[in-house]
Amino acid sequence: MLHNYCTILSNDSLYKGLILYHSLKEHDDNFALYMICMQDNVKSILEAMKLDNVVITSLKDIESFDKALSSAKKTRNEKEYAWTIKSSIILYLFDKYPTLQHMIYIDADIEFFSSVEPIFEEFQDASIMLTRERFYIQDNEPWYIQYGQYNGGFMAFKRDDNGIEALYWLREKCINWCYNKVENQLYGDQKYTEDWLQRFKGVKISKNLGINTTAWYAHACFLEEKNSKIYINDNPIVFYHYNGLSMYNDSEFDLCVFINLPKKLINMIYIPYLKKLQDSSRLVASFDSSFYEKSIKPTSNQYIKNYYKLNTIPTMKKYNFCTLMGKDYLIKVLAMYNSIKKYEKDFHLWICCMDDYSMNVLKNMNLNNVTLIPVSNVEDAQLLSVKGQRSPSEYCWTIKSSWILYLLKTYGDIPSIIFLDGDLFFFSECSPIFNEFKDHSVLLCPQYDKEWVEEQFGKYQAGLIGFKNDSNALQCLSWWRERCLEWCSSEQGLQDRWGDQKYLDKLPELFKGIKINTHLGIDAAVWNAKNNINLDLSKVYIKDFELIAYHFCCLTIFNENEFDLWRWSNWFVDGKMVDFIYKPYIKALKDAMKELSSKSIDPGALIIPEYDKSRAANHYRFSE
Repeated sequence: MLHNYCTILSNDSLYKGLILYHSLKEHDDNFALYMICMQDNVKSILEAMKLDNVVITSLKDIESFDKALSSAKKTRNEKEYAWTIKSSIILYLFDKYPTLQHMIYIDADIEFFSSVEPIFEEFQDASIMLTRERFYIQDNEPWYIQYGQYNGGFMAFKRDDNGIEALYWLREKCINWCYNKVENQLYGDQKYTEDWLQRFKGVKISKNLGINTTAWYAHACFLEEKNSKIYINDNPIVFYHYNGLSMYNDSEFDLCVFINLPKKLINMIYIPYLKKLQDSSRLVASFDSSFYEKSIKPTSNQYIKNYYKLNTIPTMKKYNFCTLMGKDYLIKVLAMYNSIKKYEKDFHLWICCMDDYSMNVLKNMNLNNVTLIPVSNVEDAQLLSVKGQRSPSEYCWTIKSSWILYLLKTYGDIPSIIFLDGDLFFFSECSPIFNEFKDHSVLLCPQYDKEWVEEQFGKYQAGLIGFKNDSNALQCLSWWRERCLEWCSSEQGLQDRWGDQKYLDKLPELFKGIKINTHLGIDAAVWNAKNNINLDLSKVYIKDFELIAYHFCCLTIFNENEFDLWRWSNWFVDGKMVDFIYKPYIKALKDAMKELSSKSIDPGALIIPEYDKSRAANHYRFSE
């Protein structure tokens, strides 16, 4: 069955309407969307786009069909007039297209998240379907009395006696009075539906929380992501209604003018939508470069409820990396960044700053090809609920998968990304890492260590792991995130878990598209590089593989010149390893300290050893 929808688009809502269209195209295999254009320039842009499954109609056609609208138009602003003409639009479409058996009106600021089938399962035995406002979940009598019980952003009608009767009745009422104010127990077109269960036959009120989900109750519900779907109180969200969202420019928004929104709702629902608004803005500009000035609202701080400034999105680079960094890792991360920059120009490093101090330090350094994101942008209620129960290192392990998910979902243009522990360092160009999993979704790096070590700590290293921005990788990340929220500890001796790392053993069993790295020079470390180092001119090799990235795990900085190369034992000391791997890295650490000093930042404040140098297993004093 063909599913028929209609919406109203104006200069103010075209960007949102394009998101509605693309989301509908993703989640409904057989639909027609009738777009009613309030302005001629909107109609011209849409016609130039040649969108599939779309029928474009001018407001003038509706007004020619229903002559009584002209008198109402003189007394209404654009928003009020759009509410006024809804029923006239559906009556016009039924008249012009005799084969239409139903029509669903949806506001332009709606986005579909999953299959539309639940809508039509509920609607199949009804003539009319509405959705409740659900103010704050529970009945909130004062709000219902003022604004009505049913949301006017979704109204479904069959072409039968009941549906047609209700449309004509609503048309007459709206032409008579339809304003954006509460007056005489009326509000807009919305309060007119108050008694429809008694007034008309065949009226159904949807019971599905995922149909026409709004901030009014989503802010107080449990949100979670499972199997690439977002659920609200165990109901998959079919479509979300972004009512009250304003766009002031390409990066500044009021997310909802009505109520304060919680961070989890913002991160899961709103930030991806803002990115899509930016994409819509750019798409429309390619058809009409002057449209942007007509579409944005002037900022009025008096009315802003949920101000949000979206990070300026960088031009996507060929190679994307991300890491987590607190104050204690700042020197190492700066050295890692410089090593990437030495070999690559077309890269971007995304840094999640775990504290304000490190965020402010790196902000002042103005690093090229770097985006800094505070950990608060990533944290949701689930993460915050476990944060106080875990050590700083355990919490970094816990949040890792959430951080990668955040990036891939917020910045949809990232094709793939490699997570790097802050103590990784590059010795040559990074292309072999990305080539390793160019035809796969996930890249895992084996430990290449003793059997008992792999039994204790896992077969794969969590310090360098790659993900494509595809559904398979996102499912892997969601699964990993759920496990880490349940348990993520440094406790040893457990059969199936250690930190975030041992969970990775399960990925090849549970998911497709997993590539096990075979390049020994990628994510090399003390336990697999010892006695395997070869030299050829100025290049270092691990066996026959050029060294790409080395993981300086458990290297401790005591001061500017003294280090413990490997804190756990002195068995590994190898002259080649020290001269050709560790010494260049320590030189890079010292350069990072000098760089910080040049910005009037004391490196000593960032050196936080966990133990005294007298206990160093592999003490090393640097000298030129």
